[in-house]
Amino acid sequence: MSLLPRTLAYEQSQRKTRDVLSFLRTSLYSTELLLGQIMRIKHRSTVHNTLVRLEQAGLIRRASIRTAMASITLWGITPEGQQLATPSAEEVSALTFNISKVSVSRLEHYLSLQQIRITGEQFGWTEFVYCDREARANPDKAESKYNVRPDLTALDPHGRKVAIECELSLKSPARYKDNIIPGHIRHLNAEEYDYVLWVTRTPPEQQTLHQSLTARIQDLREEQRLHLTRTFTEYKMFQFANLETWLKPQLVVVSSGGQH
Repeated sequence: MSLLPRTLAYEQSQRKTRDVLSFLRTSLYSTELLLGQIMRIKHRSTVHNTLVRLEQAGLIRRASIRTAMASITLWGITPEGQQLATPSAEEVSALTFNISKVSVSRLEHYLSLQQIRITGEQFGWTEFVYCDREARANPDKAESKYNVRPDLTALDPHGRKVAIECELSLKSPARYKDNIIPGHIRHLNAEEYDYVLWVTRTPPEQQTLHQSLTARIQDLREEQRLHLTRTFTEYKMFQFANLETWLKPQLVVVSSGGQH
């Protein structure tokens, strides 16, 4: 028997291990469905067997959590997994999967952020950062009503830094007008990122949010409260997408001119 198939199988196994641990190094935990996308495996049984192998090696562990609708099994990284996932020049993170620290109320939102990251990386987006976790790691940073914190930051394929807001439920128009839009404009003026990408659950919600933010921006302009010092000629400062069509080839968010 040729050694090539065995060699290829070993290389694929190593790649799957690297891909899963690299993702969980910062995400900490995820689901079989999402980790299957990470490994580029379509068959559920193959995904499950691969995760069991990593579990048996002590690199990940699983635990179930009860939500309002169902029980969900999460797979997360262990200290041994963090050790293996960390490049030699970097410090090993002490963060590992602990089911008692998983927020049931925030779980759907967090898994949606992971879906945005997974799909984005397949289309050339890089350097995703979970901003809430960064904030918890740096608690001394001053807070104010204008110091809005996006859900994610990342670099798009053009190298622009993007603040990503995952809006599974739309907020009140007053909150967008008085806090969220001015807060993002403050960060845009400071060049902390180049634009904001708002990701909703569905295309109709995307349209509703786009119309709402456009109206709120117009209100701020009329009240002379839109203190924008940057210009946006090559792309829009606010862009929109939804989880159903996020970065599908025919529906990629295209850069274009304009102020909103």
